[in-house]
Amino acid sequence: MRCLWITRNHPFAANAGDLIYTARLAQALADAGGSVTMLCRRSGDDTMADAAAPSGIEMRIVDAPMRSKAGAFGTRLPSIAYRFSHGRMRSALRAELRREWDAVLIDSVGAGWALPDVLRHRDQSRRRPLLVYISHNHEASVRAEVARNATGLAAVPMRLDAAKVAPLERWLVAAADLVTTNTAEDESTYRLEHPDTSYLVLVPGYQDRVVTHRDIDGTTPRRAVVLGAFDWIAKRINLEEFVAVADPLFATAGAELVVVGRGPREWLDSMRDRTVATRFTGPVDSVVEYLDDARVGIVAERSGGGFKHKVLYYVFNRVPVAALDGSVANMPLEPDRSIIYAATVEELAGRVLALLDDTEGLRRLQVSAFDRCAGLFDWATRGRDLLARMMMDDAVTEPARGPASGSVDERAR
Repeated sequence: MRCLWITRNHPFAANAGDLIYTARLAQALADAGGSVTMLCRRSGDDTMADAAAPSGIEMRIVDAPMRSKAGAFGTRLPSIAYRFSHGRMRSALRAELRREWDAVLIDSVGAGWALPDVLRHRDQSRRRPLLVYISHNHEASVRAEVARNATGLAAVPMRLDAAKVAPLERWLVAAADLVTTNTAEDESTYRLEHPDTSYLVLVPGYQDRVVTHRDIDGTTPRRAVVLGAFDWIAKRINLEEFVAVADPLFATAGAELVVVGRGPREWLDSMRDRTVATRFTGPVDSVVEYLDDARVGIVAERSGGGFKHKVLYYVFNRVPVAALDGSVANMPLEPDRSIIYAATVEELAGRVLALLDDTEGLRRLQVSAFDRCAGLFDWATRGRDLLARMMMDDAVTEPARGPASGSVDERAR
């Protein structure tokens, strides 16, 4: 199938969960036999982006600046979509839509700005292309939850912006011939409002380093690690809540907490200034050395939704996992045998500290988690499943599915 894949930033310098999902799934689709052309903007920090794209994917990389968040307030688009809707991106999309496609994939609500042009192309094409929406979260519920948790001056604009995500997401799902999700929970949530839409759950795979054996003993630093990318305010709020509780407890216990991943420089500096036992690495080329020197990997995300790629890195590098209840989805991990859960950040910090010196408990957790996940997270199967489903849905899709034009508000009603 000739597939046009519309996404946000160039994903093949993958250093965050959403980029990893886009990059690996697109590559898996191409490896399965799909002909993939990807349209995206060039990120400011991926100087090697052109070279990083794998063979089998034709790149259309647009030098387009990010639009300001403030500009979204005067439009129907939420900021996550508005910021990627620069005129150069629109022009590049329209140029690509002059070609015939078997399928057009809109990757995340952040690429939802492209939907009106895609629908016009679909209506005008001699052979109607399949429209696929690649969902990363059920964004309406996630953004509303994040906005509810926000405090201070940021809360009001976040709530206004979250209110604009829902109609755009509903339009995307209603217009799509196929919607993919990365958790079964998201599929169930979508089905409540769109029961007649076709869905496919594509849980992320893993293709980085796998550690076949690891001993955690007295020579391993008394250290816990938090992997993540903290560009999104929701991720920062989650981390701030946990660190505020955990840092003094770790300091008293003589243990260390290491936060690995990028974030705004001013925010990282402010976090360093107000913590004692917590170290913030900022951007890193590889997380491997930090996993090798950690006794526990933490998932402390009260809000944000979606699949947590960091859990796969913990499990396959044999780092025992401790998490807040409800923050780990679609993983076959058994509470207290292959993962530790806690109801609050206070309980989570306490359970991690208790676990640090329990070498038998650490061994049991990492062995059980690895054994339960082995063989279940193969990207190649995701690509084959997506291509097969697209070909099947393409064969049965009717020539038209109703009106395709109109504003976000009109289509959402």
